[in-house]
Amino acid sequence: MCSVSSIKGVGIGFPEQKSFHSKGNYSLFGFNFLRFRRCERHAEKKFSSTVVRAAIAKPEIDFSDPYWKNKFKEDFENRFDLPHLRDVFDIKPMPTTFSLHNRGSQIVSGADLPEDRKNGYVNDDDRALLKVIKYSSPTSAGAECIDADCSWVEQWVHRAGPRKQIYFEPEKVNAGIVTCGGLCPGLNDVIRQCHKRKMKVSVVCVPKTIDNDILLMDKTFGFDTSVEEAQRAINSAYIEAHSAYHGIGLVKLMGRSSGFIAMHASLSSGQIDVCLIPEVPFKLDGPYGVLQHLEHLIETKGSAVVCVAEGAGQDMLEKSNATDASGNVVLGDIGVHIQQRIKRHFKEVGVPADVKYIDPTYMIRACRPNASDAILCTVLGQNAVHGAFAGYSGITVGICNTHYVYLPIPEVIASPRTVDPNSRMWHRCLTSTGQPDFM
Repeated sequence: MCSVSSIKGVGIGFPEQKSFHSKGNYSLFGFNFLRFRRCERHAEKKFSSTVVRAAIAKPEIDFSDPYWKNKFKEDFENRFDLPHLRDVFDIKPMPTTFSLHNRGSQIVSGADLPEDRKNGYVNDDDRALLKVIKYSSPTSAGAECIDADCSWVEQWVHRAGPRKQIYFEPEKVNAGIVTCGGLCPGLNDVIRQCHKRKMKVSVVCVPKTIDNDILLMDKTFGFDTSVEEAQRAINSAYIEAHSAYHGIGLVKLMGRSSGFIAMHASLSSGQIDVCLIPEVPFKLDGPYGVLQHLEHLIETKGSAVVCVAEGAGQDMLEKSNATDASGNVVLGDIGVHIQQRIKRHFKEVGVPADVKYIDPTYMIRACRPNASDAILCTVLGQNAVHGAFAGYSGITVGICNTHYVYLPIPEVIASPRTVDPNSRMWHRCLTSTGQPDFM
């Protein structure tokens, strides 16, 4: 299993084929008609704070080769080429039934445009830039460079949307959608049978995780809503802390391997004094530890509010080999641990402290989506269906630089996306909280 992030799967096949494949919660089987392989679990990668960070995984590059840019582009295009049913099956396209007639006619000299000039369809050769910032130096905030000189190399990915030609007859299609987890063994059997029977099945995934930890994408659906809902918990902790003598509010938010929710919720609330995320190590004890800083806040402000991601500080807790139904390692409860340590510390120093711990858990995702997520879900779903009917398989749909694109599944499951400690957004969060380095 490739343990990265949750992804919804949409499988489309001919009516005589009753099987479909998809993605279960937090484990993905890379369905690819070209290779048709099963992914193995990837160990979570801990990114070091190197000066030069690659935008994406890449092969070893000989920068002394004067043609290295061309070779990089060629390798990138090969990796991001979309698997298609026609690569394996001898199938012919047919005109799409997706109608553009109800979109409002474009008039030229009082007459409708001919069919071949109507816009609305996406050409297979349409591309969107994966990265749009050219960094002048590796020391620029959030710099993602290919070489030490931050050379600019265009990286194009396939644009999503309806095509003029499709490879399935809509009235003869069976579609299966799987959103739940814990189905990995059964889905493996389905994959093997599809391969064995050489079924013409198109599989397109939709990235589903509120953690926002999928590579290459601007954001995943549910993230904006979860950050917005987390404000309720943070505001409650803020009120509790400021209503008590030496009050300390502690909020734990979701984020197993990435701290996007905690970071964005802390920044947007403006009420957090300390934000702790998995990507940035910290110490509780010592002159530069979290506890000493909280003592300073109580002395100077009279209260403090802390936000911690569930995956932060796991090195402080006892390791567990237990896994949940989706195959994830069960994390230690960092929220309870910090709560107990805060109480013990202030008792030892003889300073009274009223600690209130709030853990909203699933409340930040079990709620009505906001308008932004509702629109995102609608367009992702539409483009997933368009991609399947276009004959692509083994791909996922996502949004890159505000444009909807198709990406090969292996490229987005290489590792979890994490917060860059050198990014502008993390710097903004630190400016908002005013916290020091806890090391």
